[in-house]
Amino acid sequence: MPIDPEYAKRTACRDHAKVYTGELRGSLRMHFFSECRGKSATRTWFSCKFNHTIVNTKRLLALSVGNPDSIITLDYGYGFERYGWYDGWGSGWDITASGRQLHSSGSMQKTTNLPEALLLAEHRLGIAAEVDHEKVQSLCKAHHDGNTSSCRRVDCRYDHDLIESKRMENLVRWPPGDMSDYDALTAECHITNGNVRWKITMKPAAFATLPSTNPLAQTIPSRPFSFEDESLLTVIRHMERVCGLTVIERATKHFEQMTHGTVDLTTDRTNRAQCLKSDRISVNQD
Repeated sequence: MPIDPEYAKRTACRDHAKVYTGELRGSLRMHFFSECRGKSATRTWFSCKFNHTIVNTKRLLALSVGNPDSIITLDYGYGFERYGWYDGWGSGWDITASGRQLHSSGSMQKTTNLPEALLLAEHRLGIAAEVDHEKVQSLCKAHHDGNTSSCRRVDCRYDHDLIESKRMENLVRWPPGDMSDYDALTAECHITNGNVRWKITMKPAAFATLPSTNPLAQTIPSRPFSFEDESLLTVIRHMERVCGLTVIERATKHFEQMTHGTVDLTTDRTNRAQCLKSDRISVNQD
């Protein structure tokens, strides 16, 4: 039976969470690939229909390796020959777990999306990714769509620990227009005595080309600024409002790193100001 395209787009690719163990030849030898990327690289006919940017946050928490007090840091940026890009510019993710850097060390290790970066981090820590889950690894529409979660079902068949990482990437709407290395956003998971708290920090580079005449320039806090909560999705939604993304497009919509202005800004300045007053924002001065 054919897979519904819309369902496939909101369903995490199972093979993108596993390390490719097949044979790689020629220039691909020694590359670190996910099972899905490995198939794509070695089979001309292969094309995956499922989502490659959805992440299960339980896998991120597992990077603490059982430590009740730990910090997992996810850095999103752009640069030359970073994140496994060879002789070129591109965006990607670096992961640090309890001070240990687990990022790409060359063009043979791709971390151009968060699941790739997570898979590499797990591999370096000797963690086997869990691919058999109790709940369906698809985004629950009622939980993710819109500005609030409306799903209250304890027995929901979909996993509410999933996050579409593109929503974090899309927060970087006004990056530098020139060819330069930069870090635009950091997401941190603070684990203290087993309790989890998420924090996103928006850095100056994320607003480098924001025109001073844009109404948002009058409401966005001084950079860098951050917001934290027990729920990563809550933090993402808050930052979306701050950055003028109140009308959330489908999280799986194609997003080009250097293409901006594709999201409809329908929230007026007054509503944005009210949002900033009602939500707790931490402004970093250092």
